[in-house]
Amino acid sequence: MLGPARVAAEPAAAEQLVEYCGRLPLALRVAAARLVARPHWRLTQLAARLSDERRRLDELRFGDLDVRASLTLSYRELAEPQQRAFRLLARLDTPDFPAWVAGPLLGVDPDTAEDHVEALVDARLVDTLGWDALGQTRYRLHDLLRVFGRDLGDADDAALVALMDQWVALAECADHKIAQRGPRLAVSDAGVLGERLLADPTGWFDAEWMTLGGVIAQCAAMGLAEQTARLAIAGAAACDLRARFDDWEMSNGLGLAAAVGATPAEAILVQQRGLLNSRQHRFADAQRDFTRAKDVFEYLADADGAGYAWHGVGWMHEWLGRQAEARACHEMAMRRFETARNRHGQVDVLCSLGAIERRAGRNSAAEAYLRRALETATELDDRMGMLSAALELGRVLHARGELAGAVEHIHASLTDAHQLGDPDLVANLRLTLAETYLRMGAKDTARTEAQQALVFFDEHDDMAGKAWAWRLLSWVGLLTNSPESALALAERAVATTEGLELRQEHARALRQLGHVLHAAGKPADAGLCWRQAETLLDDAGFHAEAAEIRAHSGTVETGSNV
Repeated sequence: MLGPARVAAEPAAAEQLVEYCGRLPLALRVAAARLVARPHWRLTQLAARLSDERRRLDELRFGDLDVRASLTLSYRELAEPQQRAFRLLARLDTPDFPAWVAGPLLGVDPDTAEDHVEALVDARLVDTLGWDALGQTRYRLHDLLRVFGRDLGDADDAALVALMDQWVALAECADHKIAQRGPRLAVSDAGVLGERLLADPTGWFDAEWMTLGGVIAQCAAMGLAEQTARLAIAGAAACDLRARFDDWEMSNGLGLAAAVGATPAEAILVQQRGLLNSRQHRFADAQRDFTRAKDVFEYLADADGAGYAWHGVGWMHEWLGRQAEARACHEMAMRRFETARNRHGQVDVLCSLGAIERRAGRNSAAEAYLRRALETATELDDRMGMLSAALELGRVLHARGELAGAVEHIHASLTDAHQLGDPDLVANLRLTLAETYLRMGAKDTARTEAQQALVFFDEHDDMAGKAWAWRLLSWVGLLTNSPESALALAERAVATTEGLELRQEHARALRQLGHVLHAAGKPADAGLCWRQAETLLDDAGFHAEAAEIRAHSGTVETGSNV
């Protein structure tokens, strides 16, 4: 109707008009008719008028063509429960939804809810979008239909609250099924829907993730403080597992704004924010969060929560190079876990104590802690604990030079990480494995592992992970007679780690640069890099690695990794 020239002159505005019209044929005809009748109007002018939801339906009327009248006719032909379903679904602030959501809104079972939603599809008031990974049909109300539904009015907030409560119950049940660590609230009962939907809890979070973002934002907007906080808590492990750090930060902020005061929810959310900060290498911020969470948990006499918070504070001391302070915090965590009879938490502490001993070069003491951790985790069938203990034992064997045994333990951890569906952990384990392979001289295998890890770190802009991968690929470059590549990668790793709160990684990058410079016939420059690396490692409590540099500073020597 408009002619190709007019549309081609304003393609972006034309696309906006299509979206504002919900791609409904009648709405598009009205918009086109108005523009034909007003050849002096630009497409952007009508698009601007349609952008205001409050007047959009009024704008979509021309002569005998009236979108609101057409939609009203379709609406009036529905049975009353379906009319109510449409009005309530129009109030949802989610990009799409599965059919079961009509159940809590109407107080009916899931099958009846699906029948009502399908009736709305038949009336062309709801669109289908295909199937999600769980096999559920996804539905959507386009903005135009949502505006129409909201204009009809339905002030039944109780129905919306019932739906939000069901989302909370499902999210909490799914969260409790995911292998993870940390304090959580008591789980809600998800009922029949939980039995139907949560056989694969991680898959459920993946399928519903975009919808859950809308749900938590709507809970916050409605002033549903408890539901907002509980959803934020329940979604944290899924965010961590999938490295959805931006989403995690958003939901955690909404949850904390809702959880006012020294409450269990606030303590858990601050603890989770500390974990988020640590994942993004903001260790000083993370330490403040863990300390705040520890104070609240102690005030609430929650020994289990306090144990995790103490362990978090100690963990940050480890990363910040304060090993003595880390040990003291871990010992406090152990006492809290013993009080709470949380043997899974005790496994975590034993692994941390083993890591501290290994860094100090006390490998026998490290192994004793880690054997205890592995024995306890195995007894509990604790997959996360077994993974952590096996990984740390592999690092002890690496430090001893027992490289075949190290590969065996690290491979076992990598297999478990794959089964748990944790791509961030998988990427880190690949680099740990690559470092061991490099010590064995298996440069091609090491390069493959490092490159695969680098793909993940690139996708998530993880600078610490990228620097570690570049350092190892620089090492590969030395072993494959690629000195220019080795130098460029080592320099990139040094420059990147210099801006992070990771003295040990900066030291390792400097050490690798020293090896490259030594191979290039620049022993003085290499020696300067090694001396700087040695000082940084000693200051951070990584005495075993510092000792290696002192013992082998005149040769191209490999380094261990934490």
